[in-house]
Amino acid sequence: MAVRPDYQIEVRHDVLEESDGPMLIHGLQGFHGELIRVPSRQQLRPDTRLLEIRYDLFRQASRSA
Repeated sequence: MAVRPDYQIEVRHDVLEESDGPMLIHGLQGFHGELIRVPSRQQLRPDTRLLEIRYDLFRQASRSA
């Protein structure tokens, strides 16, 4: 699971395809595509540059999974 620079949650494709009961559905899969709630004050929001770095690492790891 990762948070994209646009604050949207992304769950790895293989996890979305898993079928392992309600905990997986509600605990992970159900967050896919949702937006995280961020503070209204810009300076308190997560740094999008750092999110982009982490998201790139997530995508690289997802390709090898």
